[in-house]
Amino acid sequence: AVAACLLVALWCRITTPVLVVPILAAYAWRRGGSTAVVAGMALALALGGVLFLITWWAYGRRTGIDVSGPFHYLLDALVFGTVGADRGVRPGKIALTLTYLVLWLGPAFAALMTGLGVPRLWRLCRGGRPEPEDLFLVTGLAILAVYCLFGGTIFGFPKYHCPAVPLLLLAAAAGGRLNLGSSGRAGGLAAVGLVLAAALLQVAVPGDPLLLLRLDLRLAVLHGQDARGLLWAGLVLPAILSAAVAVGLLALGRRLGGLSLTAGLLCLALGMNAGLTGLQQSGGYQTGYNYGDAGDARAAAAVLAMHLADDDAAIVPGELVYLLQRPAVTHVPNELWSDAEALRRELARPAVRGAAVSLLTNTMAQLTTLTRVAAECPDYTRVDVGHYAVFLRQPPPP
Repeated sequence: AVAACLLVALWCRITTPVLVVPILAAYAWRRGGSTAVVAGMALALALGGVLFLITWWAYGRRTGIDVSGPFHYLLDALVFGTVGADRGVRPGKIALTLTYLVLWLGPAFAALMTGLGVPRLWRLCRGGRPEPEDLFLVTGLAILAVYCLFGGTIFGFPKYHCPAVPLLLLAAAAGGRLNLGSSGRAGGLAAVGLVLAAALLQVAVPGDPLLLLRLDLRLAVLHGQDARGLLWAGLVLPAILSAAVAVGLLALGRRLGGLSLTAGLLCLALGMNAGLTGLQQSGGYQTGYNYGDAGDARAAAAVLAMHLADDDAAIVPGELVYLLQRPAVTHVPNELWSDAEALRRELARPAVRGAAVSLLTNTMAQLTTLTRVAAECPDYTRVDVGHYAVFLRQPPPP
């Protein structure tokens, strides 16, 4: 069963199972199992890995795809994040990843995991015998830590971290003493009320702070507006007010329903995350990649589609490549966006008839570089489409 589970997991994604396997082996060893049990676990994990390699190789032979592709990608990501010329592991990047992660999962969830995780990790470090919930906790925290270093949050979206969330919730449920009070009915009503109050709190006070960080704040910096004031009024003050109200809700839940601190934090985390999810689903904007796009990408793609012939090329972000569906409009290397000379050569190519850039997807440095280079090309005309700057190449005069 262990081998089969690992086989399926590796077919879903290579990186996370590779991270989990040594944790499972260490858990079996630290639990004090017999040599036969530990050896059996190691053998089952090795068998699952071998079965994956065999089935993946057979699939590649059958379909003709390059079976080494995922492994090259994994190696490239590791090199980029450690010894590459453009190092991916930087304190600023890690701090920003943690900020996005906390805002996605919620400060109450972060407080809950801190309160549960620190004592348990301290006990394990001092040689304590690991319990089943410790396996969930350590595995979830390891996934979060590794992907904060290497994967990051793509455009603010922590997609790599998602497998950690159910593991951490299982750890909280198993080891957090989810006391609903001496009276089950009173505790249950208090828990439901706390969830609803937390959802209303999220909607009414902080709203969607990810939209502020991913779009509003960056636009303010780009246009020379008061970014510090926006950050203070839109993020810091709401965070302080939300924390004060949350503490009051926890105290009320404990007094009326006897909720433990762990149960109260879980209710707060559930409610505030539900409130954020409701805002995201009803806001009419993208909440994954190019966070905050409210239709500008489709409008920019429509402008380019009317201008480009079927065989014309264009330098555009990935979402416009997808929307245009033109064979000559392909994904450009990320390095190109910040290389003024390379951009100048690309824009001068006869096949290139358009370009586009947006703060929704590109960095501010990339946006200013392409905007400056395109402005220096007399045969390109700029058209602003929402948050996109679109550059259309005019035909030469007769």
